[in-house]
Parts: sequence; C-alpha cells; structure tokens
Amino acid sequence: MIEKFAQEDYYDRRLNSYEQSWEILNQEFCTWFSSRVVKVKGKLDPEIVKQLLPVLQKLHPRLSSQIIPVDNDWKFKFGKVVIPVLCINSKSIEEEVTKQINIRIDSSKALMRIVIINNIDAPEYCHLMLIYHHAIGDGISILVLLEAFFSYYKSIKEGRPIKVVPNQIEILPIEKFIPNGIAETTLTNKTTRNFAILPFEQNIPLKDRRSGFILRSLDSSFTKQVIAASKGRKISVQGMLNAALVIALGSKIQLVTPEAIKSNTISCCVYVNLRPFLKGLPQEITLNSFASAVTVYHDILPQYQHKDNELFWRIAHDSKKQIVEKINNPINLFANLKIAKEYITDLLQSENEVDVSSSISNLRVNIRSSYGDIELEDIYPVSPQGVFRYLHVYVSTFKGKMHVTFCYSESSHSRELIDDIANRFVSTLMNACL
Repeated sequence: MIEKFAQEDYYDRRLNSYEQSWEILNQEFCTWFSSRVVKVKGKLDPEIVKQLLPVLQKLHPRLSSQIIPVDNDWKFKFGKVVIPVLCINSKSIEEEVTKQINIRIDSSKALMRIVIINNIDAPEYCHLMLIYHHAIGDGISILVLLEAFFSYYKSIKEGRPIKVVPNQIEILPIEKFIPNGIAETTLTNKTTRNFAILPFEQNIPLKDRRSGFILRSLDSSFTKQVIAASKGRKISVQGMLNAALVIALGSKIQLVTPEAIKSNTISCCVYVNLRPFLKGLPQEITLNSFASAVTVYHDILPQYQHKDNELFWRIAHDSKKQIVEKINNPINLFANLKIAKEYITDLLQSENEVDVSSSISNLRVNIRSSYGDIELEDIYPVSPQGVFRYLHVYVSTFKGKMHVTFCYSESSHSRELIDDIANRFVSTLMNACL
C-alpha cells in the first residue's frame, strides 16, 4: 500500500533528473518527445474529440499538467489545461507526420496535442497523431491512453454517459517505487568503449537539425514467420531484431574508408520496461514513464564476410545473453535515471558526439481494434530524433502485423542511406526465416 500523500508534494513538484533531460531535448532541440500514429478506417469528428479530452484528463491527472520555469529549473503545474486539437486535410500522411514531429511540444501550455489527418486520396481513412511529452508516459502507458481515447469517443458518439474516478495515485514519481539501496546508487562511469557509427553526411548545428522517419510494414504472414523462427531457435524476437539492425548498419559502415572506422564494434541501446522491477507498484498506475535502457555490443566488421544467416544467429543469441545479464543487475536499469540531465547536457556539449551506434525498442500493441463504426487498422510510433546522429528503430506489432519505424536526423543522414538500411533490415529478417 502507498501511504497517504499531500497533493502539493507531488502535483506541483520540481522535475527530477530524467524529466529535466526530456524537457531540455524538447524545448531546445525539438527532440525526444514521441507520438503514436493510428490509421483509422472511418472518420473522427474533432468536436467529439474535444469533448472526450476533459474526460481523459479527469481520469489521468498527468494530462492536466504543464511545465513551467522556476529558479533556473522546472516544475510541474497542475490546473486547467486545454489539450490542442488540430484537424488537417492532406494527400501525404508521411509529409504531415514529418511536419508534426518537427514542432516541439509547448509544455508551458500542455504536455500533449492531438492531430487528425484526413486522407484526401482515401477519404474512408484518417490518421490520428497523439503527440506526447515523456513526462506523461512511455510507450506502454500511451497504449492504455489510446484505448481509453477510442472507448470514450464511441460512448460520446452513441450518447452514453461516462463515469470516471480520478486516478490520483498516477502522479507519484518513479522514485517512490525504486527498490531500496538502488535509489542511492550513483552511476558516474560513462562508457569509454569505442564503437562504429554511421558516416556523418552533413555538419549542421544542433538546434537547426530536423527529424525524419521511414516506415516498413511486415504483413501478418511475414510476422508469423519471424515469431516462429524465434521459437524454433529458442531466442527472443528482440534478439532477432537486434541482429537485423546490427547487420543492416554494418552493411553501410563497412563502406566507409578503413581509416574512418575507429572500432569493429556496433553498439545497440535496447529499451527496457521497468514495471517488473519496481517495488510495490500499484496496478492503478497506468499512465507514467517506467522505461530505461541497456546497451549491448557486437563485434561484426571483421567477420562480415560470413554468411548472413550464420552471423545473424550468432548476434541474435549474443544479444539475448547480454540483455538478460544486464537486466538481472537492477543498477544497470535505475542508476542512469539519476544522472540523465547531466549525461544529456554533457552529450550535447559536442555537436558530433554520439553515445551509441543505434537504439531499438519492441512493443506488442494489445488493445482492441473495433470501436463502433471506427476500426483501427495500424498503430506505430514516430519519435523526433533530429539532434542525434544514431539511428532509432521502433518496432510495434498490432493485429498480427509488425511495423518498423526508422527515426533519424535528416540533417545528419540522407533519406537514401536510411532507406537502404531499412531495406537491408527487412531482407536480413526475411533470409533468417527461410
């Protein structure tokens, strides 16, 4: 049980270290907030959306927060918040999504905004963009929010009353649930291990960099093959995805002149759900950010002449082993949260600094797809990563189909380069399933 807490202790508190890092990246560099893009069969009425948002805010108090500056720092301010709703008609969904991820969140007004994109060329479809600050939640909790969004939409459209009880406990910070002893641990040793990176194609100041993305969707048959191959080899799907990404990156890095390659190692940052490791976390807390990451390393370039499948399965097994070893030590998961602000500030001191070769997350979307006359066709994440030089890959599986989003800095890497990597990623997975 969580002890009773005073509202003022947590509602209008100062941001902790990792929350500050998110706000620095959002405000100064238009980076590291996120979005969920939902392809909808049917039409969304913006007026109904505006009616349901206050209901969502009543259920989830975090949606009624803002971030305001105070004493060279930031704090949350809870109160009356109007979440912006924008309705757009467009022929190119990709262009509009790209435009939206290059608009920072105005956190002094709200930590989320909604964009409805009506498809001019396919009027039976529209796309919903839920754009959110990570102070609201992580990828898992945003799915809970999406399901509530469409459930309330259906209820309001059908004229049915909605009863909600404010989930006050959700405003508790993660520090309340970190196991004893770990919260006091300080992680100060930044890794000095060298690793290979994608060639830097343009040198543009940090604040002028833009974000882009490329989407690849695997049909249900291909997705089933990936899952079957992982079970057949007794390895995780995450390990297979890591291997495909490492090989795809290696196929480009090896083209760089030998003197430009400072390491034969490719590093991959893997995002981890912290919920199983939190002490006494109440089930009522559904909207919050409980995510961390571990980094795995793979020596690849000297052995690139090996057959792809041989190299693929070696990396996949090694990746699974490294991930298990690191998450079994909770310090790897929690200690870095304490120094997030300092780490990001240090990283941004150099315009060419990079802390990993790549990053990847994998999430299964377990929410309903039908809400009256509204049918959810696809759901995938898109996150602005313009300030960083490395490639971020987000994998999302919904209705048996795997969607892979390659998010990158348009200012650092060309679309042609990322497109080649995306194609190699998919073909490597396909070859492994044969």
